[in-house]
Amino acid sequence: MSNETIIYGAFCFPCLYGQNQAKLKDLQGSSNSYCYPGCFTYLFFMTYGSLLGFSIGSCIHASPAFASILGDICSRASVGVYAGQTRKRIRQITNIPQNEHCDDCAIHMFCSPCAICEESIALEHYEKHGESYGPVPTAPPEEMIMEKN
Repeated sequence: MSNETIIYGAFCFPCLYGQNQAKLKDLQGSSNSYCYPGCFTYLFFMTYGSLLGFSIGSCIHASPAFASILGDICSRASVGVYAGQTRKRIRQITNIPQNEHCDDCAIHMFCSPCAICEESIALEHYEKHGESYGPVPTAPPEEMIMEKN
């Protein structure tokens, strides 16, 4: 796991999403893949959803607080639908474990930065090792016994 990826994903997750899309296109055989289209499209869906929610709030003459909540819900939903599709394509290549309780859309809707970081780590692992990403096997530490010589 890369600390740089997690920090980058926490502070600039649309940019990391664009990089993930470019890596995915490279792995699928596309040449000249850039991160800008994915980044700007992600930002567009964030902004469009927010504006849609504010518009709905003003049409029903809701309070500014309620209109803000609607904007956030619509923004998250639009990003979830868009980014969830990319996550499904990444899963086909890298074998990211699928959550049995949440769809990809819901994962991006409720914690998109976390999902983007997981996708990036899986893509990095696949690029370096050429194998699918999966759970890392762990074992408890061995018990240490102090003996007198």
